Amino acid sequence: MNSAGRLAQAFIRSKITALVMLALTLAGVLALLVTPREYNPQIVVPAANIIVAKPGAGPREIHDLVVKPLEAIMASMSGVDHTYGYATNDFGVVTVQFKVGEDQQKSLVKMYNQLMQNLDRIPPGAMQPVVKPIDVDDVPILTLTLSSRSLGQAQLREVGTKILAHLRATPGVSFSEVVGGAPRAVNVWISPARLAAAGIPLQQVDQILRGSNAAAPLGNVVDANRVVPVRIDS
Repeated sequence: MNSAGRLAQAFIRSKITALVMLALTLAGVLALLVTPREYNPQIVVPAANIIVAKPGAGPREIHDLVVKPLEAIMASMSGVDHTYGYATNDFGVVTVQFKVGEDQQKSLVKMYNQLMQNLDRIPPGAMQPVVKPIDVDDVPILTLTLSSRSLGQAQLREVGTKILAHLRATPGVSFSEVVGGAPRAVNVWISPARLAAAGIPLQQVDQILRGSNAAAPLGNVVDANRVVPVRIDS
């Protein structure tokens, strides 16, 4: 017999083999009892989206001036697994994903600090970055689609908003939103030629529209032993 055969023959004839097997069995049972187990284990993968808006800029400009530098800034942090971003008209988004098991709160605080320390590298004309954390529990599990042959997009969105108000009252609902349709809005089309002829800058028109869209209470009117609140609507 070779060395493997002699070793096997020694274990077969040895009385300690039964003790070794018993010790291994007891160790396995002990490990099974003390090891924590979860039916649905929670895997922590910290991640967040950084949204930077730059009105009037194209995708190439957003990619070169916003997305690419921001990816380099975020990738230099410790604990970051990878970063990826995309650029479109007027804004860019950079997604930062940390390594599995990293503390979510500490990772977000670290990312905020890194972003605040490099705000001077944001190009002129860009707005303040907006950070939106991503949670694995935020994945939608139910989608309701509404369609109608008689209702318009604005009316259909209004119906969806009413349905959403009832769904939010359901126990266990974490987050819900309405996507699509046409939200109510007033579009103001400005003629550049007439604006230039009147000598009014575009910023002044914007301020006038914002002031006209303000709603505020004006006080109370007392008449015939009654108090009537007065409010100006936008």
